[in-house]
Amino acid sequence: MKSSYDPLDARPGDPLARYIAEAEQAERERAEWKREQQREERREIRAATSNRRCDALEQRLTTLEAGYNELGTEFVEAMQCISQAIDAIVDQRVDVADKYIDKIHDLQVEVKKLNSAVTELREQRAKEFQFAREKWGEVEDLPNPLQARRDLN
Repeated sequence: MKSSYDPLDARPGDPLARYIAEAEQAERERAEWKREQQREERREIRAATSNRRCDALEQRLTTLEAGYNELGTEFVEAMQCISQAIDAIVDQRVDVADKYIDKIHDLQVEVKKLNSAVTELREQRAKEFQFAREKWGEVEDLPNPLQARRDLN
């Protein structure tokens, strides 16, 4: 066996060299076992940390999903309220528009009545028109605005 005491293995049967070689081998195995234990501890720590992180993320995800569902419900309610408000406004506008249409129709009827009354009044005045010197029923000749030549000289 090779050891730090006999690196060339010059004394193969030397009990001290065998003892030192076995001790060094045992030390290497202990060091390897210790490194393996440390690696295992680090793995366990990483696994525990990642499990805690996963749990925290799952909790956050659950909270976010609940919030999202609540927001979705509130959004639907808000949209229903908005829809009802718009419907109410549209209904009011339609009612107002119907009232204005009725008023406009009534005004059109009144304008037609006034037009017919004005037309009748014009026709009546045209029939009754007379010059200032005219008398009712008598026709008077109008004076000739051009004077005869004989009247001028």
